[in-house]
Amino acid sequence: MSIVGFFTGDLSRRTTLFVVIPLIVIFFFGSLALAVALLPQAYDWRMMSISQLLYPRVNPQFHFIPAMGIAMAGVLLLPFAGYVKRRLGADSPVVRTGAAFFTGGAICLILASLITSHPLHGRAAVPKLHEVLGRAAGVGFVLGILLFEFYALRHRCRAGGGLVSRRLVVWWSLITWPAIVLLMLRLIIGVHFQVLEPFTRSLKQSAIWHLGFWEWIGSVAVIAFLVVSAWLLPVPDRNGAA
Repeated sequence: MSIVGFFTGDLSRRTTLFVVIPLIVIFFFGSLALAVALLPQAYDWRMMSISQLLYPRVNPQFHFIPAMGIAMAGVLLLPFAGYVKRRLGADSPVVRTGAAFFTGGAICLILASLITSHPLHGRAAVPKLHEVLGRAAGVGFVLGILLFEFYALRHRCRAGGGLVSRRLVVWWSLITWPAIVLLMLRLIIGVHFQVLEPFTRSLKQSAIWHLGFWEWIGSVAVIAFLVVSAWLLPVPDRNGAA
């Protein structure tokens, strides 16, 4: 397997499921778990963002552990845009755009893990660059996954089958639609409707209002997307059985 083939997603299902995805889990969640264990203060994943583990000000001795782990996970995420694009078997603008967003998300994740200046107390020329890159990574992954899902749904409705199986559409929908509903809810709350004030006040006092909670949930959702994609996307004809 060549380096170019790897980064363009020319991978077998076996390699993706049993090598690449497990390595992503080990590098990402393993390094974060180790950082939490070594953190000099208590860490509440529901309230504190993942970035807290990367800031030298918060984790002065071991901030490099999650930084390098997340960077390696980002590198291993790069092939998945090409992997999904190849196996959907379509030169569609929607798929190409989705692949571009997903790749951009992986690149921003790598950069965010290596640029760890605190947004308020950092000494970098652009103190909030880590925060901006982290949010850009999340947006890239979300838009990429949603565009892949949009293409799969449209293709399934039009073609009634073919390369996109019903199981793939169902599993992708289980991952993406809750995110869409929650985003719509967040936008509605942001409008500050008077009738929703009691609900908004109670929501802001709960864990689900905090960024850290959604960073962890989103990370698990991306891993689930990778597993489902590797498991259910069809094998390209030119590669034969994976």
